[in-house]
Amino acid sequence: MIKELLNRVLEEVGQQDEVEIVPEPAEPSQDQIPTLQADYYRPMSPQLRERFTSFGAWPEATHADWLSLGQMAELWTDPNATPSGKQRNLVVMTDNWPNDATALFKADRISVFALSEEGNERMYLLWFDCIEEPEVWVYDTNGEAHYRDLKTYLEAYLDDDLTAYNRHWILGNNPD
Repeated sequence: MIKELLNRVLEEVGQQDEVEIVPEPAEPSQDQIPTLQADYYRPMSPQLRERFTSFGAWPEATHADWLSLGQMAELWTDPNATPSGKQRNLVVMTDNWPNDATALFKADRISVFALSEEGNERMYLLWFDCIEEPEVWVYDTNGEAHYRDLKTYLEAYLDDDLTAYNRHWILGNNPD
């Protein structure tokens, strides 16, 4: 199901751009997703397994650049290294947005799924105990939206459904 949705999103995004931007090939299979806490991983969920076996990084995707697993791990900054544009942007969001997921949750509960180098568009995966699929939190020019999981996000994107920007529910509560 996720692969079908991803293919539809790839097709739709490709039709919007004058220049087709294609995702990079998938990385070798991995069973874990990096979080913002250095060297701390979450188990690969079924939906995310389909996403990451379909392709790697996807520049200029929906809501910023979708990161590969390797790029997600690269967000762990070496204090002696010059941070990349994406790392600097993430620090700015964390330090200046008190309601950003990175300010609300511990680093071991957050994975950065997509991140813009220049704008404030970003997507996080929020990991909650006893829930297999992480929530997807999206920040863009419309504001902030929360989705139950990747499938729900992809369906909303394809339907051009912005209602998630007005809907609020208890964090971690994944209603059917």
